[in-house]
Amino acid sequence: MNPPGTLVSLAAAACIAAGILSVQAEIAIDLIPVRNAGNLADQSYGTNRPFGSVAYDFSIGKYEVTNAQYAAFLNTVASTDAYSLYPATIKYPLTRGILQSGSPGNYTYSIVENMADKPANNMTWFSAARFVNWLANG
Repeated sequence: MNPPGTLVSLAAAACIAAGILSVQAEIAIDLIPVRNAGNLADQSYGTNRPFGSVAYDFSIGKYEVTNAQYAAFLNTVASTDAYSLYPATIKYPLTRGILQSGSPGNYTYSIVENMADKPANNMTWFSAARFVNWLANG
């Protein structure tokens, strides 16, 4: 897992319960199972650094999280954006698919034209974790 502050794809973060997960904002995340719990670790880097062994089955998002899905999350939980869930400082603003407007306590989020189905990007590990937690717990 990436350390906090590392930019991640939200698709990689959607590793939650099997099936289709949906929440009050009518966000549906298609999940696919990843099985083979207890698989052998890859020993290519030596026995002191095994990679790839997983002790449990899990599910992961079939598709990347879209700007529309992430904007729905922001509109539900980030009116103050106290946790910096909106990536305001982006090196490449033309790739931004979500716009924030208003002031703290009254922020709203809209989707840039033709960007609704594009993958949400420039999220931190923390933002992705909060999104997944919200999907699972509301």
